[in-house]
Amino acid sequence: MRHLNRKLLAIPVIALLVLGVALMVPGRVLANSSTRTTVDLTGSFSLPTSFTGCSFIINATQTGTGTVTTYYDSSGNPTDIFTRAPHFSATYYSQSGTSYSTHSSATTHVDLVNHTITYDGLQQHIVIPGQGNVGAATGHVIFNTQTGALLVAHGQTTFLTPFSPQICSLLSQ
Repeated sequence: MRHLNRKLLAIPVIALLVLGVALMVPGRVLANSSTRTTVDLTGSFSLPTSFTGCSFIINATQTGTGTVTTYYDSSGNPTDIFTRAPHFSATYYSQSGTSYSTHSSATTHVDLVNHTITYDGLQQHIVIPGQGNVGAATGHVIFNTQTGALLVAHGQTTFLTPFSPQICSLLSQ
């Protein structure tokens, strides 16, 4: 029983230590406030050659809704934005009009202080019956939002900037 009491006493002590560390990092660990909104992600877009690395513009559409949570520092400035879209779909169109759809459940974290965007989970993939997985962006990926540089890529990244030659070849048909 004596050891159990020590363990129970350790919980508030650890909590106070964590709180003390959190207070030393203003606006980052403990946010003053947050907002949560639901957004409609339905729309169409074109991906330029400078983004994809393909020799042609790729047209696409997307559908779904997402939950966006924004955290603010003590001055009211946004510091972090988290997006979760559990039912998100994108469709890419080849040059001949063939459509290739993908579903995503990835989460996104935009760090406005350190200028990064992090994707975790399945972002997109194209699977063709008889051919299997043609391309995907899955895993843990971090980009610099100021330069566009890919900082970390763990997982399959054939659908990241630039797209793999297999993706460009598929969509060129």
